[in-house]
Amino acid sequence: MKKILLPILSLLFLFSSCTTALTKLSNKAGNAYAFLKTKTSALFEEKIDEERLVITSAEFFGENEDEFVPLQDNEIQDKIIAHSIPQPKDTPGAEGSSVPSIQSFSKPGLAVKNLFKTIHFHTDGYSPIGQTAKTDLQKLARYLKQHPHVRVVIEGHCDKRASEKYNLALGTKRAGAIRTMLVNYGAKPNQLYAISYGKERPVARANTKTAYAKNRRVQFKLYDGRKR
Repeated sequence: MKKILLPILSLLFLFSSCTTALTKLSNKAGNAYAFLKTKTSALFEEKIDEERLVITSAEFFGENEDEFVPLQDNEIQDKIIAHSIPQPKDTPGAEGSSVPSIQSFSKPGLAVKNLFKTIHFHTDGYSPIGQTAKTDLQKLARYLKQHPHVRVVIEGHCDKRASEKYNLALGTKRAGAIRTMLVNYGAKPNQLYAISYGKERPVARANTKTAYAKNRRVQFKLYDGRKR
């Protein structure tokens, strides 16, 4: 009888010891979970005060740059080339035109590169900036007057800010303003075509004032009519 009871008592003692150990382990695991939950809540469940909530669109988007306050679309549309000279009737690339498509026009070569300089503008502006801009355009007009076979596309460009519609209008105004100045200085209107690319063709892609200034420009493309 003793031989039977001893093994049974041993098994009961062993089972009791394991149960106690598991209970202690379970309690420790529970304590650890509670601790982690408390710390996690402190990190990710921070209470948000109503005073910190964004209420207006101005708070969400931030303050505008002092330099850039775009005109409304209707304002710019009303001002587009109000006093400009009409484009030539001989449209580049049109059927029966003596002038090929714009794709046939190219950047100024080395011989005339110094005459066809890139012109820059202030934000929302369409008057050329720089102390020599007027003189440079007068020299360019004299050259065109002496070379009536040369056709020129005047490209208006803008920086990336504001809408596509707005920038196409502003680029048109810049190109038209330069065209009008060249005609006033003696170039023939039928030599000059104004076109706008808006913000489609930036030369600098950074979101900086320096990049924006480089992109606010007018550039020239040429075609020599004698080669046709």
